[in-house]
Amino acid sequence: MNKCIYRNALGDLLYSDKKHEEEVARMEYLNKVAGQTTGTNPLVYIIPIAGILVIGVIAAIIIKRKKK
Repeated sequence: MNKCIYRNALGDLLYSDKKHEEEVARMEYLNKVAGQTTGTNPLVYIIPIAGILVIGVIAAIIIKRKKK
């Protein structure tokens, strides 16, 4: 049991307050980021649809020119 007390005391001696503050700030930031609600960006839907439309228009133009 005494070994644990000495080990913790030694750890506290080597563990700086600045490092502790940085770790607390990092954990607070991670908790804040984890608590945010996520929403899907509309571009995720718009870009593929626009791409399909562009390819469709190009294909229609090519088919029209081949028929003439």
